[in-house]
Amino acid sequence: MHVVTVNTKGGCGKTLLATQLACYYASSGKSVAIFDHDSQQSSKDWVKARPKRCAPISAVAAYAGEMHNANADIVIHDMPAGYDVRDLQKDVPDVKKILIPIMPSPTDMRVVWRFCMMLSYTGLLESDIEIGFVVNRFRANASFNDVLMKFLNRLDVPVVGYIRDTQNYIHANNRGLGIFDLPRARTAVDRKSWEPVIEWLQDIDDETFAQELMVDIVQKQLALV
Repeated sequence: MHVVTVNTKGGCGKTLLATQLACYYASSGKSVAIFDHDSQQSSKDWVKARPKRCAPISAVAAYAGEMHNANADIVIHDMPAGYDVRDLQKDVPDVKKILIPIMPSPTDMRVVWRFCMMLSYTGLLESDIEIGFVVNRFRANASFNDVLMKFLNRLDVPVVGYIRDTQNYIHANNRGLGIFDLPRARTAVDRKSWEPVIEWLQDIDDETFAQELMVDIVQKQLALV
């Protein structure tokens, strides 16, 4: 399965999504490769810092034209800021799922609005590729939440997860780790917040089951919010 994390804005959580998902799938016994399309090499540096005792993850310098390890069970593409989404199906022809991280801020909302207009222009919103938002650095009691939720509800893209604002990600990232490498007692709430995202990413052929799953995902989201 090929998953893309993309947003034209920098600093919104693309690499966070890529590394944490890679950590989850690797810890679950899957072979995982991160294709780092950003010349800043944030995902590649994270893999390089990863301890040998942890489940292995391959890093591919896609920004330099490398394309090996494409046969891994899970291939996650970490795209750079300013990426032209019109090139997506050329650069990642096997993409099945697109995750768009968004921060709860007016700036992110404006950028995402323009980005969704481009997705619509390219026909990606009407394609077989599934697209979902993940709200990053989410705080349940923040006053801006109502504004953000009303904005996201206007777009033709579902919100599939809320990743809470916690220091656990910072501490893990500095050591090439994900929260799924850290003790369960310390990361129970954070692990729970990823469940809707993981479920949405599963390949589903049965349409009825897929609809029931989306209802379940929404209920979990509401419980977390």
